Amino acid sequence: MKHNRWFKIAVFGTAIFMGFALNSCSDEEENAMLADDDLVEVQSALSTATITKGAVSVRTGPGTWYERIGGLRHGKTVNIKEEHGAWLKIEYGDVDGWIFRSDTDFASPQSSAGCSQEIADFIRDNYPDGYNVVFAYNGSDQAAEFHGQANSFSKEYHTLNISDGALTKDKYKKVAKYSEFKKGVLDVGNAVIKCLADNPREGFDDSKVSQVKNLTVMTHGFPNGLNFGSNSFDTGDIPDFGSAVYGYFNNSALRVQLYACSTARNPNTKEDWFERYSGNQILEEDPFKNGDKSFARKLQLEMGPDVTVFGHTTAGHLSGNYAARCYGKMADGAVNGRHMFDIYFPKSFVEEQATRLGISKDEARLSMYKYYRSNGAFPGDNSGRDTFMDPEGKGQKMRNAWLKNNP
Repeated sequence: MKHNRWFKIAVFGTAIFMGFALNSCSDEEENAMLADDDLVEVQSALSTATITKGAVSVRTGPGTWYERIGGLRHGKTVNIKEEHGAWLKIEYGDVDGWIFRSDTDFASPQSSAGCSQEIADFIRDNYPDGYNVVFAYNGSDQAAEFHGQANSFSKEYHTLNISDGALTKDKYKKVAKYSEFKKGVLDVGNAVIKCLADNPREGFDDSKVSQVKNLTVMTHGFPNGLNFGSNSFDTGDIPDFGSAVYGYFNNSALRVQLYACSTARNPNTKEDWFERYSGNQILEEDPFKNGDKSFARKLQLEMGPDVTVFGHTTAGHLSGNYAARCYGKMADGAVNGRHMFDIYFPKSFVEEQATRLGISKDEARLSMYKYYRSNGAFPGDNSGRDTFMDPEGKGQKMRNAWLKNNP
């Protein structure tokens, strides 16, 4: 049976909870606190940690979006069973719970990267749902394109990376194999956790900013994975990747952008770059029904239902390729994903405009699709990077431009 690490529902035994009031607690934190006497000491614990905040929440998983099952007060020592990024798995009565690492005296992950107060403040002020990282293929072929795109991308989206031994922004990471990519995610993640712990801000909840929201990869691709040259990240590596990054990503808001050829198409199906219509009628549904077997879809399944993974359906250059689809949250769970055209021009918009113009829905869709094919890239929109990074904004731009041409 497949083990989905992000959204596995634990079956808890019966636990008795007792509430108590703390002046430093919020109303939420005052409720469902576990009595100290119910905390069981188990010798097999990895280590111990002491709560350093006035009161902290205990959750069912490593993230603020998981259900809160109780809380702990300042000074309480608990047994640590596992470490996963910014979160610690603890023994909480007769069940397991999760607490945020920086709410305790548990040492931050080992990281050689330093961090300035300025960077810590930047993270807190600009990443309410998690930060951005970008990785680019470091091979000899097409190096100028990959690095040029990644460099401008990192400045536009203020991505975080380790440079000259310090955590910094506006930088990207070069990788030449899967192991370097995985290590890069962990290195930045641990550096962010340490940065926030070493530069605290009074009264600020770092659990909301300490994880990745946008993971971007610019490299060669194929239907079964990402091609980093000397070592690929293929479908067989997905469980390993999921296990390694568990606790580092904000899986209630995570988006993975694969600027890589063919990562969102079935290995056994060849797709044309823009062909979606038959004769003069745009097909109502994406005709390529086997997207569920693509690398992008399989990666999204491992990450969880609230994650969106974007990928290209054909071979084409990095961010200028508009033959693409997404899977997961933005695709409303559709196993075959949703083509970007259908995101930019949803059925409700098609029907509304068909009525306004007095034409059939098929005629309206065909007009929109022809516009999409010829005007996917607008001047000054960074060669289409917003296709994945800001599909809502890009879709609005696309619809507004079509409306201008069809008053």
